[in-house]
Amino acid sequence: MKSIVWEIPSPKIIGMRKSDYRYYMRRYGLITFFTVVLFIGMFIGVSVAKHANANLIKHLDFLFLTNYSARSSQSVFDTFAASLSAYFLLVFAAFLIGLSVWGTAVIPFVSLLKGFGIGLSAGYLLSAYGGKGIGYYFLILLPGAFLSSMALIIQSRASFYFAKTLLKSITSKDKSPNLNKSIKTLLIKTSYVLILTSCAAILDMILTSVFAALFKF
Repeated sequence: MKSIVWEIPSPKIIGMRKSDYRYYMRRYGLITFFTVVLFIGMFIGVSVAKHANANLIKHLDFLFLTNYSARSSQSVFDTFAASLSAYFLLVFAAFLIGLSVWGTAVIPFVSLLKGFGIGLSAGYLLSAYGGKGIGYYFLILLPGAFLSSMALIIQSRASFYFAKTLLKSITSKDKSPNLNKSIKTLLIKTSYVLILTSCAAILDMILTSVFAALFKF
C-alpha cells in the first residue's frame, strides 16, 4: 500500500506565492505593526482609567472639564487651532525621532502614547459619565482622533524607514544609501501627513460646533 504523506499546502496552492507574502509584508507590515501598537496603548489607557484612584480621577476631571468649557465658549477657529496643535505634537515628535539613528527603537512608543491617550479618554468618560460620556466621545472626540491616528501611523512608517536608512548609512561598510533621496521622500510624505492632520482638526472643529451644545457636564 502507498503510504499517505500529509503535507501543508504551499502558498501557491491557495492562490498566493511566497513572493506575494513578502510583498504584502514589505508594503503593509509596518502599518500593521504601528496599528497594533496603537491598540495596545488604547487597551492600557482604558485599563488605567478603569482602575484609577481618586487622585487620578480628580486630575482627569480637571483636564476634561477645562477642555469642555473651552470647547463650549471659544470660537470655531480657536477649536481648530487647539485641535491642530494637539494632533500635530505627536506627528512632529515622530518626525524628529525619525531623524536620529535610534529612531527605529523609539518611534513605536509615540504610537503607544497616542493610543494610551485615546483609551484613557474613553475609559474616563465611560467611568465618570456613562452613556452621556461615551456619546460625547463618539460624536465629538473619536472622529478627529481616528484621522489623527491614521496620520501618525503614516508618519511613523515614513520616519521609521528614514531612521533605518540613516542607521544603515553609518553602520554599513558597503556603499552608503542615498540619503538625499530618502530625506526627500520623508518630507513629501510628511507634507501629506500634515494635510491629513489638518483634516482631522477641521473635522473636530465641525463636530464640536454641531454637537457640543447637546452635552452638559
